[in-house]
Amino acid sequence: MNIDGQQRSGPFPIDAAPAGPAKPFLFLTKETELHPRILAAFEASGRAGDGSYRATVPAASHQQFADGPMFEPTLNPLRGTARKVVTVTGGFALAFFDLTLRGAPRSVLGDVPAPTDVLVAVHPLTRG
Repeated sequence: MNIDGQQRSGPFPIDAAPAGPAKPFLFLTKETELHPRILAAFEASGRAGDGSYRATVPAASHQQFADGPMFEPTLNPLRGTARKVVTVTGGFALAFFDLTLRGAPRSVLGDVPAPTDVLVAVHPLTRG
């Protein structure tokens, strides 16, 4: 599992040909679009049913995937985006590990409490 790790020093550098995950993998990110090289690596790595998963939280910022922003003062206490993102992060982590380690059905990913929009992609997208 990788939480918003699309950067030059991360596991999916865009300045080199990244290797796709060899085992079931969850990429939790705020990026609605992946660099074509990264997307190609995900597509090449997965097998239908147990490939790679990408959960995208468009409302998130990089810092909100951890709980630090929940402790920062804000002028708008009703907004609560950081708390929503942390809820999604924890929920998808638990669901992914239930899926891959406990053999839960893939539908467990659809049962994650999501107080904000989440887009889920299962790779490979192009193979059956």
